[in-house]
Amino acid sequence: MMMNPYYLTKNSFLPLFTSLSLLSLAMMTLAMLWKIEMNTFLIPLILIIPFIYWFLELERETNYLGLMLNKENNFILFAFMLFILSEIMFFMSFFWSYFHFSFSPDIELGNSWPPMGIEPIPFFETPLLNTVVLLSSGVSITWAHHMFYYKKTKLNMIILVLMTIILGVYFSILQLEEYQSSSFSINDSCFGSNFFIATGFHGIHIIVGSMLLFSVFIKFLVGMNPTMYQTHFETAAWYWHFVDVVWLFLYLCIYWWGH
Repeated sequence: MMMNPYYLTKNSFLPLFTSLSLLSLAMMTLAMLWKIEMNTFLIPLILIIPFIYWFLELERETNYLGLMLNKENNFILFAFMLFILSEIMFFMSFFWSYFHFSFSPDIELGNSWPPMGIEPIPFFETPLLNTVVLLSSGVSITWAHHMFYYKKTKLNMIILVLMTIILGVYFSILQLEEYQSSSFSINDSCFGSNFFIATGFHGIHIIVGSMLLFSVFIKFLVGMNPTMYQTHFETAAWYWHFVDVVWLFLYLCIYWWGH
């Protein structure tokens, strides 16, 4: 099976290790929901380790072994497009759930949306600022991507990527403060559950996107000049645009319309 030009994988312990880490993360989440006390500090760290190792292995194959040619790069880009498509379906389930409950509120919710007793977060305060911050980061990463594609000044690309990372971190800080000041929690009816799950998963995607862009920033900083055929910066920029678009729908549907 391995003796053909289309077999790109090799024997590795990482898939099994990652699967066990994800299982541990799911068990940790269930324990938190059921308020079971357990030491869960190392589980997220164990989950991060295989992804870092996997990323370093991909970098080694690309930059030092020369295994990633045009054909392999096209495969990676296509696989990443399928990944983003699956992420779109993932977030669509949250929007489906939100509109299902909002269009036909139950009598236990007071036949109203938002439910009686819940004061939604004003859409013109922190959410609006978050929207401006994220759209600004989309502009900066688009500008950096344009410079990257046409091989413009490297220093300007570094500054723009760093600016995008800073805006992403600022967005995460603002969202954390929004959660802390919220008058409702994830346990407060289907409104709270849908709100925190949808915006929380988007926040996780922002953190992942910031980490991807930080790896691009490090590559630029150490002098590894990627060509237009490399996929690293391309996929990171695609991912950031994806979280930008998802946030716009979250702001319009949950913050503005839901208010």
